[in-house]
Amino acid sequence: MTHIFTLQLRPVLLLFLLLLLGGCGEHHFDTKPAHKIMQDAHSGGSALAINADSNRLISGGWAGKLKIWSLPDGKLLKQWKAHKGSVNGIYYINDDKNIVTAGYDGRVVVWNLNGQKSKEWNGGSAIRALDLVSNGRAVTGHVNGKIRLWKLSDGKKLKEQQFKKADITAVSVNKAGSKVALSNSSGRAAQWNLDDNSLVQMESSPSYSRSLTWSPDGNSIFGSGWFKIFRWAASDGKITVLPTEHTGIINDIQFTPSGKLATISRQTDSSILVLDPNSGSTLSALGKHDLCGGYVAVAPNGCFAATNSDDASVRIWKMNPDCPTTQ
Repeated sequence: MTHIFTLQLRPVLLLFLLLLLGGCGEHHFDTKPAHKIMQDAHSGGSALAINADSNRLISGGWAGKLKIWSLPDGKLLKQWKAHKGSVNGIYYINDDKNIVTAGYDGRVVVWNLNGQKSKEWNGGSAIRALDLVSNGRAVTGHVNGKIRLWKLSDGKKLKEQQFKKADITAVSVNKAGSKVALSNSSGRAAQWNLDDNSLVQMESSPSYSRSLTWSPDGNSIFGSGWFKIFRWAASDGKITVLPTEHTGIINDIQFTPSGKLATISRQTDSSILVLDPNSGSTLSALGKHDLCGGYVAVAPNGCFAATNSDDASVRIWKMNPDCPTTQ
């Protein structure tokens, strides 16, 4: 019995040793330094968002604090305590006049830009993921496998679904606002059709997705896992697995305005890479963090990307050399 138990533990112990030895700062690409590094921004980064004018960045961390920075100079403009525990989703709403956040404390809060609450409600259970839906709505993914649709103006719950029992790890809404892609910690993925409230399962992935995003044309859903990108056909849920040059978990993926994939990784790797969504190949490498990478946000004008990390910093990276470096 002891012998069998030891054999079962060996893969786990091996992985632990590899993570211990590799750390999170490994990086083998030639890159330029970050445009700006805001040190000691958060104890660890958990969410990022950039406004439509590409001149304001908001970051959230493990301790529940929000910070607003100017872009591209990284000047701190405002900060406040938003959640008890990690901030697990941030978006600008109402033509960038307000911000909506969700946290592991289970709360959804709408703020003005001075950090004052305009609306707050209990989401029912700890929230792992948040995304916006058209017509002033938002969807949340929860630790108990629940997904919920909310009306942001009054906090009314409009719809709810249960997807298995495993934690929801990511949600992403298509451009039309009619479907929600979701994934859970067991590697299952599905599409939630908001029109008829149906839940259609897609093919399972080799590892669970930390992040999901729809392709700009709405034909594909992209997810991120260990070393690889997963691409599901929206029409039938068939999966294609794309290898990448990341050497750890790809923690977050976002499409750039030019249709490429901005990605950041963790666990033996802290690289920020721009990938080809058709092949997974590296198109450009922005840089790396000193510790495990967290999340990435790309400015709508395509000039800059922002990232955060376990190293407590928020960093701004120049994506387009033709863009000005001051406001």
